[in-house]
Amino acid sequence: MDWSKAKSILIITFLVLNVFLLINTGSYYLSDDIPQKTVVNVEKILRESGITLKPNIPNNVIYDTMITYGVRAFNRVDIIKGLLGQEAIGTGNNKEVLYAGKRLIFEDEHTVIYKNENPTESIASLEKTVVEELVQKFIEKLGLTPSEYFVDEYLDNSANNEIQLTFRQRFNDYIIFDNYVKAVISKDGVKYIECKFKEPRDINERESKVPPIHAILLKHFAGMDKTVITDIDIGFKGYNTGHETKELIDGLTWRIRTGDGAVRYFRAVSGEELFKR
Repeated sequence: MDWSKAKSILIITFLVLNVFLLINTGSYYLSDDIPQKTVVNVEKILRESGITLKPNIPNNVIYDTMITYGVRAFNRVDIIKGLLGQEAIGTGNNKEVLYAGKRLIFEDEHTVIYKNENPTESIASLEKTVVEELVQKFIEKLGLTPSEYFVDEYLDNSANNEIQLTFRQRFNDYIIFDNYVKAVISKDGVKYIECKFKEPRDINERESKVPPIHAILLKHFAGMDKTVITDIDIGFKGYNTGHETKELIDGLTWRIRTGDGAVRYFRAVSGEELFKR
């Protein structure tokens, strides 16, 4: 028997049990944060099992929260006018509009894609601030509020004269993971925009607290040698992944990103993994 491996498994099991007892004895629900000893022990086990933790493990108490969405869809006429021009209104069909070499695709009520293989904007440079400002103008043309969006992913491929970036919406301090604007920018301008949007209306905080993320980290990441956890965020994500969701209510979800580019989502209340990208 590999005693060191067995020992690590026993320690991890003990810590998971410790977190479980912390929750179920009620001490967690009567406090405003996670005991520092628990945080230190979890971090130690993860590091000893080969995990590199770049962010701090969240130890503040989070209340179970739900978000409600409205049913507002994209204004197709305004988007066609803003991205293709006044002359393009009335051309194409409900699904797709092709005008002056630019293509606009309405995949559904909440998803629109813009393509332009030969842009001619001739932007000044591919510096981050310049590119961000350019995409923010497109966000406004989509009928959204640029100030609610932040750069969540940024890939600098300027060696090939191209930048890829993703903006996501932040609403009442929570990230809405499914509300995003993805863009591909070349030195000639915007080549591709993909936008998904459901209108957030209300956020309702319940009296119950979300279990600490420590058990999720220990269960799903301990033992993953040479893994680097780069980001831990909480926000809202649709229940029906991979398909157009008709849900009007979402619950809190943890997003954990690793250095190899993987993105994993876990239900904050149940700890259930949604999917891994």
